[in-house]
Amino acid sequence: MEGENQIWDLKCPLIPSGLEPVTANFTSLEVTSVNVPPDSAIIEAVQASSSTDKIDLSFTFGNVSHLDHVEMYFTEPFLENGATRSFNVIVNNDFVNSTSPEYQKCLSIWANALSLDALNVQLAPTDDSTLPPIISAIEVYTISEPLVTATTSQNDLDGLGEFVDNFEQLKGWSGEPCLPNDTIWQWLNCSGDQPPRVTSIYLSGYGLQGSLPDFSQMDALEIIDLHNNRLNGEIPEFLGKLPNLRRLDLRDNDFSGNVPETITDNRQIKYMIDGNENLNHRKNKKAEKIVAYVLASVIGVFIGFYCVGKYYEQRQTPQTQGQIAQVRVENTPEPWPTSRERLEVTVRETVEVNHVNMRRY
Repeated sequence: MEGENQIWDLKCPLIPSGLEPVTANFTSLEVTSVNVPPDSAIIEAVQASSSTDKIDLSFTFGNVSHLDHVEMYFTEPFLENGATRSFNVIVNNDFVNSTSPEYQKCLSIWANALSLDALNVQLAPTDDSTLPPIISAIEVYTISEPLVTATTSQNDLDGLGEFVDNFEQLKGWSGEPCLPNDTIWQWLNCSGDQPPRVTSIYLSGYGLQGSLPDFSQMDALEIIDLHNNRLNGEIPEFLGKLPNLRRLDLRDNDFSGNVPETITDNRQIKYMIDGNENLNHRKNKKAEKIVAYVLASVIGVFIGFYCVGKYYEQRQTPQTQGQIAQVRVENTPEPWPTSRERLEVTVRETVEVNHVNMRRY
């Protein structure tokens, strides 16, 4: 277990033969690791005798099914101008990383340690290092018997097994996830049912990489919080089919493709997907259809009114022209004609205005 389930025995610190004990000149850390080890465990450290010597730690274990991984903790205990502390981390003859611990900051390095009963950790100085390798603490994780012997719902055990198998950061979690109540895995919430069900998953900021496995059998889930990781691939459709899911937080990952309709069309799920630059958020198709129908109706009504208006305009145009012609004739500045002239003008103007009678007597 991690975090609050860890037990650190600081009464009898181990000082392997050939190494020197070191105590930092500060009393608290400014930055710690995700496992939050106690400051006192990191401030006390051991280092090699000289800058050219390496640290070689070997462990054997009995009555253990097999080892899984190891986590090592480092800090730089002093600030020395011009000094450099740099070394390579090697676990069971496999190179893991090169590191340079920083002053008053806790650095943790995780490494696979798959073996039956032995573990070897070497810290070898690099060529440019002026200070010897150093280490404050080390944790060894083992794999217990499969989860099938626990009392948590088998569906949830199978789903959690998918998480543990797919993500290196979760490899150290084993045993009963929901019982007893005071040792529930720190990234889960469980119900009080018999058997207990997993209702929430909180894995924000765990550094998870890769695509999501299929944990659709965990049908009691109400909250899934996976934001601020490096998850990629497409968002699985089964998430929108979980019958009790109310909150789905997938922000700040690397998901791509489309958001499944099983999620976007599910009104009971509040989902958050911001911070996924390659993700195409398709809107609810039903809503799109409604908007299209309304828009088409409005356009149709507008066209109808326009056509009716043009029709009446065309019907009224001749009469209007005749009236204009009549006004022009009636307002002519010429002298008042004789009876014969009036008759000729009347006939001529009548023809010009499409047979509109404008007789004057």
